[in-house]
Amino acid sequence: MKRFLYFGLTCIALCNVVATPLFAQPQSIDNYAQAANQVKHLPDYLQQPFYRLQKAESMLTDSATIAQLQQIGYLAIALSGVKPLTSNKGRAGYWLLPYPIAIKYGLKINSVVDERLNLSKSTRAAYKYLHYLQYKLANDSLADIAFTESLLATYKSHINDTADAQLKTIQLAYIKTLYNTTHLPALGPQVPLVQVHTQQPVSLSLIAQQVKIPLQELKQLNPQWITGVYYPAYDSLLLPLTYQNVFNKQVKQMEATYQQEKLKQVAANQKRMEQLKGDIPDLTTHKPIRYKVKLGDNLGRIAQRYHVKISALRAWNELHNDRIYAGQRLVIYLPKNQKLPKPNPVVKKSPPQPAATGQFVSYTVKQGDTLWGISHQFKEVTADMIMADNGIDTNISPGQVLKIRVVK
Repeated sequence: MKRFLYFGLTCIALCNVVATPLFAQPQSIDNYAQAANQVKHLPDYLQQPFYRLQKAESMLTDSATIAQLQQIGYLAIALSGVKPLTSNKGRAGYWLLPYPIAIKYGLKINSVVDERLNLSKSTRAAYKYLHYLQYKLANDSLADIAFTESLLATYKSHINDTADAQLKTIQLAYIKTLYNTTHLPALGPQVPLVQVHTQQPVSLSLIAQQVKIPLQELKQLNPQWITGVYYPAYDSLLLPLTYQNVFNKQVKQMEATYQQEKLKQVAANQKRMEQLKGDIPDLTTHKPIRYKVKLGDNLGRIAQRYHVKISALRAWNELHNDRIYAGQRLVIYLPKNQKLPKPNPVVKKSPPQPAATGQFVSYTVKQGDTLWGISHQFKEVTADMIMADNGIDTNISPGQVLKIRVVK
C-alpha cells in the first residue's frame, strides 16, 4: 500500500461534493471541513480503516495510550489505513514513523524486533512526536503535514505554501473532520487481551502450535517480532484471554522445545560448514575464480574446460543437481599455477539440422543425467544436436524420452 493511498482516494471522494457552488473552487481547508460535515455516511473507502481503528483501540489496555490513540487516530487512517505497514522509504508501523524519529522517541529497532509495529509503544511515540511538531510549528495543520514528511523538509521548502502541501493539508483536514464527527456503532463484546511472557525466546509458530491459536492471529497481535521469534527481553506477548491458561501450562515445555530445535539447527549448520570445509581445497595452493554461466553451458562442459570434477562443482556451489542457467555465477577452485583457459572463439555456425526419419534411437533420461553426459554415450553426437533434434534447452528430467541421432 502506498503511503498516500488514502489521500488519493480522498480526492476521488471530494470530486463528488465539489459539484455544488460552495465547492466550485475549493481552495480553503474550511470548505473541505464543511464538506466533511455534510457527509451523512462514512465513505466506503474509509469504513474499513475506521473499523480497524476501533479494533486497535480494543487491543490497548492502558487508558492513557487509548486516549492518545483517540486524539491522533486520523493520522493512522490517512497514512496506513491502521495497518502495521512497512514502506520502501524506511518508514514502518501504523504511523509510518521514520527510523530516526522512532529511535529518538524510544522505540527499539534491530534484527529481531521493530517496535514501530507495536501498537501501544508506537502510538505513544507518535503522540509525543506530533505534539513536538505542534509546539515547534505553532500550526496544527502544518504539524500534520510535517508528521507525514519531515520537519526539515517543512522548514526548507516552506511546504505550507506549495500546492502539494495545500492539497495534502485539505485532504488531511477532510479525514480529520470526518474522524471527529463520525460516531460508529460499538464493536460489541470483544475477547479481552492479556500480556504473557516466557523466560527464553520462543518461536511464534511453536506458541501457536502448543496453545492452539491460529498463527496468523498471533502474528497480527504481535507484528513487531519481525523474525517470527518472541524475545522476552524486549516486551511481553499479547494473547486473547481464552488462551492464557493453556499458555501458562505449556510455557516451560515450549521453552525447552525451542531450545532443542535451536541446538539441532546449530548442529546442522556446523555439520554443513564442516562438509563445505572438506569440499574446499587448501587456499594456500588453490584460488577461487567466478565463472558466469553462458547460454548452452552445462556442468560437464565447464568441468572439462577447467579440469575439475562435476561433483566438485556441485559441492562448491551447493547444487543439488546438474541444472544451471545462463547468467548464474559459479565459484571454481583452481591450482594457483594453473592458467585460465582462453575464451572460446566465437564461430558462426548454422544450427544442426534434424536427421531424416528413421535415423534416431530413443533414450530415457536417468537420475543425474546431463545432455553433455548423454552425448558422450553416442558416436559423434553433441549436446547441441540433442537440443536441436528434440526442441529443448539444457533442462532435462528423469523419465524424459529423447531422440538421439544415429551418425554412421
